[in-house]
Amino acid sequence: MAKRTTITNGLRPWRYLFGVLGVFFFIHMLQNLEFTSSAIIFLVLFVLFCLLYFSRWVSFDDMLIYRTFGRADKAVSFTRIESVTRSRMKLNGNRMWKVTYLDEAEQESKFWFLEGVFQYGRTEEFIKAVQLVQPSVVVWTHPFLGHPIEGDG
Repeated sequence: MAKRTTITNGLRPWRYLFGVLGVFFFIHMLQNLEFTSSAIIFLVLFVLFCLLYFSRWVSFDDMLIYRTFGRADKAVSFTRIESVTRSRMKLNGNRMWKVTYLDEAEQESKFWFLEGVFQYGRTEEFIKAVQLVQPSVVVWTHPFLGHPIEGDG
């Protein structure tokens, strides 16, 4: 098995902290019948827990890119990838990346990922690895510049 390189942050283990704190605030809320500040803190912790619980990791090796949901992997071969583009969507000031590929039914599918704060440079390594396997892949590193103009042949 080839060594995988992670592109996104591994923030998922923080869900345990938010879950335990949420349980304590829920118990405090029930014991004191105080539904103001405890309820707000509980709801915030619950939302953070859910966001981290359903988060995914993106990693790649020499031939595949993996999207990991908990313990389940969804792999896409580099030969199936059509484009890797920087999307117009931003999250916390960072632009998301969009990978377009053909699935098993030959339908075009997409997924987005946010390059991790502590994983700088990994997306460039991924793009180089994809270009080695599939030289015809379309790569746009800027969402507004460098795109072909419609009608240009």
